[in-house]
Amino acid sequence: MSKPNHTSEFEIDPERLALTVLNNLNLSASVAYLVIDHQNWSIIYASPNLARLLPDTPDQPQKQPFTDIIWELAGFESHLTALIDQPEETFRLDKMNRTHNGELLYYNMQVKAMPITHLPHHLLCILEDVTDAVRTEQQLVQQRNELELAQAKLVATNDALQHLTQLKTLMLSMVAHDMRSPLSAMRGYSELLLNPKSVISAEEKTEFLSAIWSQTIWMDKLISNLLDLDRIERGTLLLDTEPCDLVDLITDTIDSLIPTLKLANLTIHFKRPQEEYLIAGDTPRLQQILYNLLNNAIKYTPAGGEIFILLAQTLNQIECHIKDTGPGIPFDEQATLFDAYQRTSQSEKSTIVGSGLGLYIVKMLVEAHNGEVTVDSSEGEGTTFSLYFPPYQDEIIWLE
Repeated sequence: MSKPNHTSEFEIDPERLALTVLNNLNLSASVAYLVIDHQNWSIIYASPNLARLLPDTPDQPQKQPFTDIIWELAGFESHLTALIDQPEETFRLDKMNRTHNGELLYYNMQVKAMPITHLPHHLLCILEDVTDAVRTEQQLVQQRNELELAQAKLVATNDALQHLTQLKTLMLSMVAHDMRSPLSAMRGYSELLLNPKSVISAEEKTEFLSAIWSQTIWMDKLISNLLDLDRIERGTLLLDTEPCDLVDLITDTIDSLIPTLKLANLTIHFKRPQEEYLIAGDTPRLQQILYNLLNNAIKYTPAGGEIFILLAQTLNQIECHIKDTGPGIPFDEQATLFDAYQRTSQSEKSTIVGSGLGLYIVKMLVEAHNGEVTVDSSEGEGTTFSLYFPPYQDEIIWLE
């Protein structure tokens, strides 16, 4: 007995099956479709959810020009015509967008020739709402970019911290070296003075005591630089201002450096003017500025050299120029000369000691006085540091 042939009892119409699938898909409200008559470019059918999927679409779009509903296809008629003869091809537009109530909506669209025998000149346009997917993708891209930016900032911050740690380690070693030098000199002179077997004249005794005194001044200035660096970094440096005469400050600073100048065999030139050069300043801080600049000139000027100090005054500012006859500073090093822990190539190649803080402190203190410091130097022609301050005004200046 033969088995019944069930396939002969049921005929499946593929066209009806396709339409059934499409109708069920559009119930989800994420996919809609319409049929376009290629001969007159009008819409002959649209899925019931088209207006819901595509805002601002009329409820009955049939018989309207397809570009009134899907204006994104305007200008692509030749591409769509080619689909009639190439039914296996698909025309796609991905992530096309429209604005509705201030929000961007995104769609993927594909157009194919209708796979139905009795509709040979019709096109099927399928629209898929991909707004949620695109927004999620955009959020992921934004989060990835933010993560990469944060990672780059973290790497840069870590590199900066490592660099700062290296600089501070270098600074501590240089400070230790700087303090060891005056301590060694003080110890040597003290041993000579305390040795009962030493034959020392009164003149030599005065010279040794002067040398010890100048070394204590140097150590005091070094410690002041370190303390000021900490205050500047924490933003707690307050200047107690009063009328200060730069002439007196320069004279006092030169007097404190006379023993050092003698030991270095240098000559300093300063023609004391009769008039006052008054600025609003903190006396100890101004002395520190002058001491750092003059001591810098002493360190870098070879024996037998000269240092010149010149004062000038205009209506809006008071100027102080300190020029030495040292080797000069390479031009490419001048831009970073006032940065913390910076030292010139000459100092690195020589036995000149220094923490790399002196000029940084000078710049910070000068700016705290509403002033400016500049450098003018050429290799082999010496260096000139210039200070510019506003004339005295009765006010208290804070370092921000």
